[in-house]
Amino acid sequence: MRLANPATLPDHPLLTNERLQWFLLQEQAKRYETMLLLLNQRSLQIDTSSYQVTQILKTTVPHWETKELSRGHYRVGARDLPAAYDNELPAQAVELTSFRIALDPVSNAEFLAFMEADGYQNPELWDETGQNWLEKHSINHPEYWRQEKTGNWYAMGVNGPSDLPPNEPISGINRHEAQAFANWISALGGKFEGAVLQHEYQWEIAVRTGVIKNLGRAWEWCSNPFHPYPDFQPFPARETSEADFDEHHFTQRGGSLHTQRVLRRPSLRDRARPERRFQLVGLRLVFPPLHEWT
Repeated sequence: MRLANPATLPDHPLLTNERLQWFLLQEQAKRYETMLLLLNQRSLQIDTSSYQVTQILKTTVPHWETKELSRGHYRVGARDLPAAYDNELPAQAVELTSFRIALDPVSNAEFLAFMEADGYQNPELWDETGQNWLEKHSINHPEYWRQEKTGNWYAMGVNGPSDLPPNEPISGINRHEAQAFANWISALGGKFEGAVLQHEYQWEIAVRTGVIKNLGRAWEWCSNPFHPYPDFQPFPARETSEADFDEHHFTQRGGSLHTQRVLRRPSLRDRARPERRFQLVGLRLVFPPLHEWT
């Protein structure tokens, strides 16, 4: 978010002292998270040739406990919340068809299974845009993963190298990688056939109904572009959110370990271009209702 100059803020129906104070507080929290991401990036320049993994990351056959939510009308967005950004407003009712959502996000061990199944090398898993990105950058692992001399993977972060916990949510992947993983899972068949990235409304509804677990350890890519809600009003300035309503930014939900408490709520929305991977973003999958494949 870009911070407007308070001295030049227009007369706006949402502009109150309380709302402006929340806005400034949250902008400070977002800058703190950005600073830690910069430190994460700096860690990639550290010489870790002598690092040895003690807890070897091994693949796990992807398997999730899921919860089915019924077709119906649900509320998304903020309501009577002074802290809400303009893109969270106004609250609205949305109609969704039935879907199953994974209670946990994709883990490090599950993403390693994708890598070892040659997921990065299989063009059938990548759409045209994703293939173009992959060919240009020759990527074959998440942003903050590195390999020691014996071939074991470890993570880089603010505090330097560390072993990769198998059940920790994957992070440091872009939307192209997330989509390829979902396509791989779907192609495996069985009860996870039809796997797709979650829509942000599905995520928010699952959070509000207390369904999903392991929340807020990594941001989660969503399937839909970042968009304005009906009757959207920009606040505190027109460029705050509107600049990214361009079909080239996709929504992220949830927060990461670097996200402060003031930014943790079901209606909070973030966004990024699909090729960006330096942020701590992973994914959670949704699936068709069970009756559609039994």
